[in-house]
Amino acid sequence: MSRKTIYFPHNFLMFAVLVLVLIVVVGLIFIGVVGTAFMDVGLSPAIIVLILVGTFVGSYVNIPVLKLRSSRPIT
Repeated sequence: MSRKTIYFPHNFLMFAVLVLVLIVVVGLIFIGVVGTAFMDVGLSPAIIVLILVGTFVGSYVNIPVLKLRSSRPIT
């Protein structure tokens, strides 16, 4: 399959910048929505920042909770 099969209207650098902008905008919308929800509950902005930072940092840590044994080998 040749590289010319897929048509990109922009070069790769522009595409990467657009994807980065999309990720930043979606992240800011998420933070805004969550921040507004926590403010409606009655939390202070400092506590909201701590919760969001703790959530983002904690999402990189994977703690296994349970090991399951299988009767069949999993491939």
